[in-house]
Amino acid sequence: MQRHTFHDIRPKGKRTEKSSRPVRVPKKNDTVLSREEKGLPIASSEPDFFSYVRGDGSVSGSKKNIAEKTLPRVSPRSRKPLFDPKEFTPVGGGARKGGSILWWIGTGIVIVLVIVLLGMFSGATVTMTPRQETVFIDNTFAAAEEIEEEGTQPVVPYQTMVLSVEKERDVPAAGEEEVAYRASGRIVVYNAYSGADQRLVKRTRFEDSDGRVYRIDESIVVPGMTEIDGEEIPGSIEVTVYADEPGEEYNIGLSDFTVPGFRDSGLTEQYEHFYGRSKTPMEGGFTGVVKVPEEKDLVAARASLELDITQALYEQLETSLPEGYRAVDGSQHIRFEHGDPMEIDNTTVRLTSKGFLQIAIVDERALAHFIAQQNVLEYSGEDVFFLDSEDVSVSSGSSLISSEESDEEQFTITLSGSAHIVWDIDTYAIRNDLLGVGRNMFDSEMRKYRDITDATASIRPFWKSTFPEEPDDIHIVQIIGGERVEK
Repeated sequence: MQRHTFHDIRPKGKRTEKSSRPVRVPKKNDTVLSREEKGLPIASSEPDFFSYVRGDGSVSGSKKNIAEKTLPRVSPRSRKPLFDPKEFTPVGGGARKGGSILWWIGTGIVIVLVIVLLGMFSGATVTMTPRQETVFIDNTFAAAEEIEEEGTQPVVPYQTMVLSVEKERDVPAAGEEEVAYRASGRIVVYNAYSGADQRLVKRTRFEDSDGRVYRIDESIVVPGMTEIDGEEIPGSIEVTVYADEPGEEYNIGLSDFTVPGFRDSGLTEQYEHFYGRSKTPMEGGFTGVVKVPEEKDLVAARASLELDITQALYEQLETSLPEGYRAVDGSQHIRFEHGDPMEIDNTTVRLTSKGFLQIAIVDERALAHFIAQQNVLEYSGEDVFFLDSEDVSVSSGSSLISSEESDEEQFTITLSGSAHIVWDIDTYAIRNDLLGVGRNMFDSEMRKYRDITDATASIRPFWKSTFPEEPDDIHIVQIIGGERVEK
């Protein structure tokens, strides 16, 4: 307990009833009044109390009572803070006002940068859902390469794709024999006569300018002419021809050919507008004695070549199929051409074989259009596509060649599966329609496109009320099959 100095030096003695009262210690906020303010007599310059302390030890009765009644009041000491902020100078030599200015400048720069960045990333995003239909189909339809006009019978359009692969194999020579080989090569046959297809039967002749005759060993159909940008383009097909006679004199370079059958039949116009042009030289013509393999080795080697060529043809089909097209399963036809053995040296001969794959292919968008025509109500020929074309099976019960060689058999295509058809929206037109348009006009602009079932838009920065002025600043997102697809 804290001891008060004046208590320690107070003279001991019998306390009166009055002096036994507890001494009140002034509080911090108490007001200390002088004796005059309290209405008490003014003390002398040397109080009796301190006189007693100095040594005479006696106090008059009146003075004694005063001493007993009044004690010196001691004001509590105020605590001094550890430091006075006024004693310290702010960093920067006291430039508090200057620091405030810099703070406002920095804040302004940040605001400007934010506005600039928002401006750099300004634009609009339109999210829309195009019309979509799922239809189930399992039907067989007639198919044709050229559909000139819409008829009562639905016809699936297709195109013919032809691929070729050549391979060689060396086999041991077992003996000699007298041989007579015919030269052969590839030509392109052109139809510059009309827009109708022209069938040329097996063993049709092609004649060069020197009278040498070469023949095809299968029937072909030469497509009719087409018109592109006002220019008529002849139809064409590539085919192998064989010399009419064996011998080296039929080995020739690149040449042009006519079709003498039209001339002999008096069809002058056809004769002048059907022609052939070499794709490769005519080679392999020979008569004489050559080294030959045993028959069993020859058969085994050609069978092995056919297997290798078949595999190579299907691999080529996977890589050569145009984008957006499907091959018609079952329509493929593969044929082989085996060249005559060629003597390499006294112990070895070389066999050369070619393989040709002919198959029908269909345009997936044209197929989606066909299925929509047959199965979707209120379809008006709009551009449509499959969400996944693999959901639709496309097959045929006969190859193209068997159908072409039989006038009674029509080539058909069977379609089956679940087709998810999506309407193709012209996003380029939408962007142009929205350029500079106010946000409040968005719904009315979207109503122009009846194949859009739902559409929303967001514009950046948020305070802009109009769409951008540049098409590239408008981003289109479509919801197709529940997935977001960016266009």
